[in-house]
Amino acid sequence: KLNSYEILSKALRFVKISGWQLLIAGAGPARANVKKLFVGLPVTYVGEEDQSSLFDLMGAADLFLWPAINEAYGMAMLEAQSQGLPVVAGNSGGVGDIVRDGVTGTLTKLGDVTDFSSAIERLMSDPGTLSKMSEQARITVECEHSLAGAAHKLTVALEELVDG
Repeated sequence: KLNSYEILSKALRFVKISGWQLLIAGAGPARANVKKLFVGLPVTYVGEEDQSSLFDLMGAADLFLWPAINEAYGMAMLEAQSQGLPVVAGNSGGVGDIVRDGVTGTLTKLGDVTDFSSAIERLMSDPGTLSKMSEQARITVECEHSLAGAAHKLTVALEELVDG
Protein backbone atom coordinates (compact mmCIF):
# COMPACT_ATOMS: atom_id res chain seq x y z
CA LYS A 1 0.00 0.00 0.00
CA LEU A 2 2.88 2.35 0.65
CA ASN A 3 3.66 2.42 -3.09
CA SER A 4 0.11 3.58 -3.78
CA TYR A 5 0.43 6.32 -1.17
CA GLU A 6 3.71 7.44 -2.76
CA ILE A 7 2.09 7.79 -6.18
CA LEU A 8 -0.94 9.54 -4.70
CA SER A 9 1.19 12.08 -2.83
CA LYS A 10 3.25 12.82 -5.95
CA ALA A 11 0.14 13.13 -8.15
CA LEU A 12 -1.59 15.52 -5.75
CA ARG A 13 1.40 17.87 -5.89
CA PHE A 14 0.64 18.37 -9.62
CA VAL A 15 -3.06 19.15 -9.13
CA LYS A 16 -3.54 22.82 -10.00
CA ILE A 17 -7.13 23.13 -8.73
CA SER A 18 -7.30 24.72 -5.29
CA GLY A 19 -9.64 24.21 -2.38
CA TRP A 20 -9.44 20.43 -2.16
CA GLN A 21 -8.69 18.33 0.89
CA LEU A 22 -7.68 14.68 1.12
CA LEU A 23 -9.00 12.49 3.92
CA ILE A 24 -6.98 9.42 4.80
CA ALA A 25 -8.66 6.80 6.96
CA GLY A 26 -6.86 3.97 8.67
CA ALA A 27 -4.18 3.37 11.23
CA GLY A 28 -1.83 0.78 9.78
CA PRO A 29 1.81 0.19 10.68
CA ALA A 30 3.03 2.47 7.86
CA ARG A 31 1.06 5.50 9.13
CA ALA A 32 4.18 7.50 10.08
CA ASN A 33 5.69 6.88 6.63
CA VAL A 34 2.42 7.85 4.95
CA LYS A 35 2.27 11.12 6.90
CA LYS A 36 5.79 11.99 5.72
CA LEU A 37 4.73 11.56 2.09
CA PHE A 38 1.94 14.13 2.40
CA VAL A 39 3.80 16.89 4.26
CA GLY A 40 2.75 20.25 2.82
CA LEU A 41 -0.48 18.93 1.29
CA PRO A 42 -4.00 19.58 2.63
CA VAL A 43 -4.52 16.19 4.27
CA THR A 44 -6.60 15.18 7.26
CA TYR A 45 -6.00 11.83 8.94
CA VAL A 46 -9.15 10.40 10.44
CA GLY A 47 -7.63 7.22 11.85
CA GLU A 48 -9.40 3.91 12.03
CA GLU A 49 -13.18 4.18 11.65
CA ASP A 50 -16.03 1.71 11.68
CA GLN A 51 -17.88 1.06 8.43
CA SER A 52 -20.76 3.39 9.26
CA SER A 53 -18.40 6.30 9.94
CA LEU A 54 -16.42 5.54 6.77
CA PHE A 55 -19.63 5.58 4.74
CA ASP A 56 -20.54 8.95 6.28
CA LEU A 57 -17.12 10.32 5.28
CA MET A 58 -17.50 8.90 1.78
CA GLY A 59 -20.95 10.45 1.49
CA ALA A 60 -19.43 13.88 2.11
CA ALA A 61 -16.60 13.41 -0.40
CA ASP A 62 -16.42 14.01 -4.15
CA LEU A 63 -13.86 11.41 -5.28
CA PHE A 64 -12.16 8.28 -4.07
CA LEU A 65 -8.48 8.14 -5.07
CA TRP A 66 -6.34 5.02 -5.04
CA PRO A 67 -3.41 4.23 -7.37
CA ALA A 68 -4.00 0.50 -6.73
CA ILE A 69 -0.42 -0.74 -6.95
CA ASN A 70 -0.54 -4.54 -6.57
CA GLU A 71 -4.26 -4.35 -5.85
CA ALA A 72 -5.96 -7.68 -6.39
CA TYR A 73 -9.62 -6.65 -6.23
CA GLY A 74 -10.34 -3.33 -4.54
CA MET A 75 -13.01 -3.78 -1.88
CA ALA A 76 -12.54 -0.18 -0.68
CA MET A 77 -13.27 1.06 -4.21
CA LEU A 78 -16.43 -1.04 -4.32
CA GLU A 79 -17.55 0.39 -0.98
CA ALA A 80 -16.78 3.93 -2.16
CA GLN A 81 -18.87 3.47 -5.28
CA SER A 82 -21.73 2.08 -3.19
CA GLN A 83 -21.77 5.50 -1.52
CA GLY A 84 -21.80 7.31 -4.87
CA LEU A 85 -18.12 8.13 -5.06
CA PRO A 86 -16.52 8.06 -8.49
CA VAL A 87 -13.09 6.44 -8.31
CA VAL A 88 -9.75 7.38 -9.83
CA ALA A 89 -7.59 4.26 -9.71
CA GLY A 90 -4.63 2.59 -11.32
CA ASN A 91 -5.61 -0.19 -13.70
CA SER A 92 -4.34 -3.16 -11.71
CA GLY A 93 -5.56 -6.70 -11.02
CA GLY A 94 -9.32 -6.84 -10.66
CA VAL A 95 -9.75 -3.07 -10.33
CA GLY A 96 -11.18 -2.92 -13.85
CA ASP A 97 -13.93 -5.29 -12.67
CA ILE A 98 -14.87 -2.75 -10.00
CA VAL A 99 -14.26 0.61 -11.69
CA ARG A 100 -15.84 1.09 -15.13
CA ASP A 101 -13.53 3.49 -16.94
CA GLY A 102 -15.44 6.58 -18.00
CA VAL A 103 -18.64 5.36 -16.33
CA THR A 104 -18.09 4.94 -12.57
CA GLY A 105 -14.65 6.51 -12.48
CA THR A 106 -11.36 6.68 -14.33
CA LEU A 107 -8.69 4.04 -14.69
CA THR A 108 -5.15 5.31 -15.16
CA LYS A 109 -1.92 3.73 -16.32
CA LEU A 110 -0.58 1.81 -13.37
CA GLY A 111 2.11 3.77 -11.55
CA ASP A 112 1.87 6.77 -13.89
CA VAL A 113 1.87 9.87 -11.65
CA THR A 114 1.10 12.27 -14.52
CA ASP A 115 -1.84 10.21 -15.79
CA PHE A 116 -3.23 9.89 -12.25
CA SER A 117 -2.88 13.62 -11.58
CA SER A 118 -4.51 14.51 -14.90
CA ALA A 119 -7.47 12.22 -14.18
CA ILE A 120 -7.99 13.88 -10.79
CA GLU A 121 -7.94 17.35 -12.35
CA ARG A 122 -10.30 16.39 -15.17
CA LEU A 123 -12.91 15.08 -12.77
CA MET A 124 -12.50 17.84 -10.19
CA SER A 125 -13.08 20.45 -12.88
CA ASP A 126 -16.17 18.74 -14.35
CA PRO A 127 -19.05 18.61 -11.83
CA GLY A 128 -21.45 17.29 -14.47
CA THR A 129 -19.33 14.24 -15.19
CA LEU A 130 -18.74 13.72 -11.46
CA SER A 131 -22.49 13.74 -10.86
CA LYS A 132 -23.17 11.24 -13.67
CA MET A 133 -20.37 8.96 -12.47
CA SER A 134 -21.66 9.18 -8.92
CA GLU A 135 -25.11 7.97 -9.96
CA GLN A 136 -23.67 5.24 -12.19
CA ALA A 137 -21.40 4.07 -9.37
CA ARG A 138 -24.40 3.56 -7.06
CA ILE A 139 -26.43 1.82 -9.76
CA THR A 140 -23.58 -0.47 -10.81
CA VAL A 141 -22.85 -1.60 -7.27
CA GLU A 142 -26.54 -2.18 -6.55
CA CYS A 143 -27.12 -4.17 -9.76
CA GLU A 144 -23.87 -6.08 -10.00
CA HIS A 145 -22.26 -6.30 -6.57
CA SER A 146 -25.06 -6.40 -4.00
CA LEU A 147 -26.96 -9.34 -2.54
CA ALA A 148 -30.16 -8.02 -4.11
CA GLY A 149 -28.49 -7.80 -7.52
CA ALA A 150 -27.04 -11.30 -7.21
CA ALA A 151 -30.43 -12.69 -6.10
CA HIS A 152 -32.10 -11.09 -9.12
CA LYS A 153 -29.54 -12.57 -11.53
CA LEU A 154 -29.92 -16.00 -9.92
CA THR A 155 -33.72 -15.79 -10.10
CA VAL A 156 -33.62 -14.88 -13.79
CA ALA A 157 -31.20 -17.72 -14.55
CA LEU A 158 -33.28 -20.26 -12.63
CA GLU A 159 -36.51 -19.13 -14.27
CA GLU A 160 -34.91 -19.57 -17.69
CA LEU A 161 -33.90 -23.13 -16.76
CA VAL A 162 -37.37 -23.98 -15.46
CA ASP A 163 -39.22 -22.33 -18.35
CA GLY A 164 -36.75 -23.58 -20.96
